[in-house]
Amino acid sequence: MDTTAPHPCPPPTPPGPIQFTSITSDTISFVWGPADPHHTYKVTCKGGGAQGSETLKGLRTSFSFLLPGEKYDFTVVTISEDGQQSQCVSASTYTEVPVPLNVRVEMDGNSAIVMWDKPNELHAPTYVVSLVEGGGDGRCSRTIVTQNTELTVPDLDPDVNYAVGVAVVLENGIQSKAVTKLAFIVSAPQDLEVYSVTATSAKLKWQCQIKQPAPSFLVSYHRDVNYPGTDTVRSCNTTISRLCPGSFYTVSVITLLPHGGKSPPSSKTFQTTVPHPQKPRVVSVTTRSAMIEWQSPHELKDIEHSFKVQVEGSQDTMPRNACNIDISHLQPDTKYIVKICTVLRGQHSKNETVTVKTEIERITFATQVIGNTQNNHCELEGYLINQGFTKAESHHYADFSLAFCVIVSRVGTDMEAALKEITDTKPTLLVVMHHTFDPDYVIPDTSRFAKGRDITVVDVLFHEDKGILKSQKNLEAKRKMLDMAKSVPPRKVGTQHSMSMTRPTAHGRSTSYHITGAEGGAQAVSQSSMQHSSTKTQSSEHNLEIALPSDVQSSRTEVSTYSTKSSSNGTGKVTYSTVVSGNSLGIHEDIRAFIERKTSLTDVPSKEQCDFMLVFCPIVSSVKLDMERACRHIPESKAAILVVMHHTFDPDHVPQEGSGYPKRGNLLVVHCLFHEDQRFLKCLRNTEAIDSIITWLHEKFPRCVISTGQSASTAGRDFMTLELYQVLVEFSKSVNKNCCLK
Repeated sequence: MDTTAPHPCPPPTPPGPIQFTSITSDTISFVWGPADPHHTYKVTCKGGGAQGSETLKGLRTSFSFLLPGEKYDFTVVTISEDGQQSQCVSASTYTEVPVPLNVRVEMDGNSAIVMWDKPNELHAPTYVVSLVEGGGDGRCSRTIVTQNTELTVPDLDPDVNYAVGVAVVLENGIQSKAVTKLAFIVSAPQDLEVYSVTATSAKLKWQCQIKQPAPSFLVSYHRDVNYPGTDTVRSCNTTISRLCPGSFYTVSVITLLPHGGKSPPSSKTFQTTVPHPQKPRVVSVTTRSAMIEWQSPHELKDIEHSFKVQVEGSQDTMPRNACNIDISHLQPDTKYIVKICTVLRGQHSKNETVTVKTEIERITFATQVIGNTQNNHCELEGYLINQGFTKAESHHYADFSLAFCVIVSRVGTDMEAALKEITDTKPTLLVVMHHTFDPDYVIPDTSRFAKGRDITVVDVLFHEDKGILKSQKNLEAKRKMLDMAKSVPPRKVGTQHSMSMTRPTAHGRSTSYHITGAEGGAQAVSQSSMQHSSTKTQSSEHNLEIALPSDVQSSRTEVSTYSTKSSSNGTGKVTYSTVVSGNSLGIHEDIRAFIERKTSLTDVPSKEQCDFMLVFCPIVSSVKLDMERACRHIPESKAAILVVMHHTFDPDHVPQEGSGYPKRGNLLVVHCLFHEDQRFLKCLRNTEAIDSIITWLHEKFPRCVISTGQSASTAGRDFMTLELYQVLVEFSKSVNKNCCLK
């Protein structure tokens, strides 16, 4: 028996060095070198507050469910079959810290908005955001620690590349790798300028420092944030259109880069203009008034607006809704500058101006020849006309009388006879004509015969062969005539009233009336030819007596005495507006007053507020031109009666009806005959015209009721029957109105 002790087995060979093959935030994998293929290996892991081990025959292993960013120590020993262990080999490492997910950077003006998502492995980590100028190669200009997943970095410099890094930092101070994104602050467009602003458009221009990559520009504009307008352009200028007139707009321009960067906006505020009236022009001019019309701006076609008219030098303004105005109370022979502007929501356009030159108010005279002057008085008439005075058709329209008295016997006898024939109350220039061939003829003092009367006496020398002699006396006489004529003031409307008419009777004979009335109520009524029993009608306010024949008096029903106090308009009345296109000598008032008396119509001054227009068109040149001029006063949508007045003394005159008016269903055209002495002629044409007017009113305006209860077809005959009384009442009306003005 061998009693020798057994020799002990040597310990196993240690494993080869540990090599880590994979490290994540929660798993570590590693391998080691072989020792003996028949041996096993024991691997121990310690760290993160825990410890574990495992025995395996392979040469690799992995440990999972580790904590992120923790240090772990690993040991590996070889175990022989008899259980002996070799020396251990060891190694240590850290698990990775998870990085932020989906890091992104958006530019907003001169700020960078950095956003990311939290790693799934971490519950509430802390983050470090770093900002490096120069795109990563420069210096770190800012470091910001936050627990949020979004951060705004303000006040960045334009046109500078920035590298924005985001990393996770654990409580033990271990930091993940930074996820880096580039940021570039695009500079805003510079020197933005808004120019050439109109009512509906504006031009923009600006400067941009960026050349590469080629930028584009987003232009946005709005007056209401709910309705913005945008456009993208590639040049540094553009025109924005389809704007609203007279409105404030804010416009912004932003630079856009191809990679998605954009600049902060560059903004301006501007106001579109109010379009001014178009094509103003003077339609007609008289001595004391002017008619002006213009066109509404096409930019305001569907926009409510108005106009303001002002005469330069006047503080008064005249608001207008229509595109025309009749300016009155002007001075004769005076130049006026009229300003017209558009008013839109309280804002005014620039003024459009027209120059108006009122006509010269010529002094008129009427000639009365007493004796046979052998037409030598015509030379003296021509002298006054050449000096700017006008010969009137009758004494009613004259400012003064020019009377000629030829001395054929004794001076005193002829003078007294002449003075008896001068009945005009106007200033009178009496030219006493002495027949002689001697230019130095001694003239007696003839002015003494006219003392106490408003008569200026001048003496002239004439001869049937030589006419008005060329002498010093006649030169002085002409100078005296001129001085007297210049001293006569222009005739004031309403100061002196005069009417003449002849009314046919049922027996074919006629009665003539001549009515005059002066300021203060002085008047005279004369009747000639047939004898009538008459009735006096008296105006209680100004004592105007009117003598009426009994047959006229009997038909004077439903006509009331004129009163200067106007009644207020009742609800539901039909209204009309009167326009007189030319000089009607006031005779249009006969028809206007008759219509008002026979209906419930009310005259209003505004064309816009009336139901229809009553337009009088006296023919002074050609029928076509005068009718075209009158129709300019009538808006296309407005119903109207156009009364064309033909001047004639022939009751059977057939007027040229013309074609100078639009053919439309809401326009009635009637033709009437008138004369300054007879006013509206008593004729079938005028009767039919009145019938047509009343019938048209009934058809167009059913609520227009005839006050007398008569049918419309008899209105014309009634107008002719009562015309005499109407003339007298209208004369009373003008006298009363004048007295009230005084």
